[in-house]
Amino acid sequence: MQPEAATSARQWKSGAFENYDRTAEPVSSFRVKGCMRTNLNIFDKPIDRIRKACELMGLGADFERRLPELETHLEALVAEGETSEERLAVSGLAFLKQGS
Repeated sequence: MQPEAATSARQWKSGAFENYDRTAEPVSSFRVKGCMRTNLNIFDKPIDRIRKACELMGLGADFERRLPELETHLEALVAEGETSEERLAVSGLAFLKQGS
């Protein structure tokens, strides 16, 4: 049994996941800080979505120029606890628009 992403601490403490398989691969590619295997593929989809949106708006060159800043912005959001790929994409688009 795999827990959902929005599992609360109370559910864990209550023993709701006694049969939780700790060896199973997580549903998300994002891993908790401090684990031995760090995998930050959570950025792939938002960055691809932002790239496509910028290309559709004719801002492909601006996207490539500001990509390092965008990655730093997204890393800060993930460090604050954001893991939703959709929210990261929207926030990234707003970040690029704000800097234009």
